[in-house]
Amino acid sequence: MPERDRRTRAQLRARRQRAAAHAIAAEAAFHQARVLLLVAAFSGRTRGLRALARLSRLDFLLRFPPVLEFMNLDGHPTWPTTAATVPAERHATDIAFASSRYGLWTDRYTLIIGALLSKQLLREVPGRTLEVIATPAGRTAASELAATTEWARTKHRADFLHQRLDLPAARLDQLLRPAIARMETALLKVGT
Repeated sequence: MPERDRRTRAQLRARRQRAAAHAIAAEAAFHQARVLLLVAAFSGRTRGLRALARLSRLDFLLRFPPVLEFMNLDGHPTWPTTAATVPAERHATDIAFASSRYGLWTDRYTLIIGALLSKQLLREVPGRTLEVIATPAGRTAASELAATTEWARTKHRADFLHQRLDLPAARLDQLLRPAIARMETALLKVGT
């Protein structure tokens, strides 16, 4: 193989690797931003968001907002107007696979929380099972995110979850599992 072809292939391979690294970094930043908004919504002066299981269940609702519409929440199974589900979210391809994405995914959240801790946007509350709270820098970053069009709806949803679903992980699970099943049944009816 001529030297020129080898160099061209090496350059193409390097370009693809850079593009893949940028895509991975962008996806990681997206998940970190969403989790930061969620933790900031649950952060008080001394208490934060406790337990990885609880975090994962609340984040599931941020990732798959149409599920809330199928939850039994005292006759109010919808997001407030500022956080309402948009048609694109109801018709997203991955919403049909929501049940396969429901679960702890502990390793994923460990990486996300670890990244936010290392950036000093969150801190652990000492003496408790994993409980994280937004730092002043984290609150500032969350406010800056919430001020953007892209993240404002997520911020309103996180606030709503804090107001209406500040529940233990087991109770959230009891509400989520039937809601996911109802949503999938409704999607099957629409698809037929």
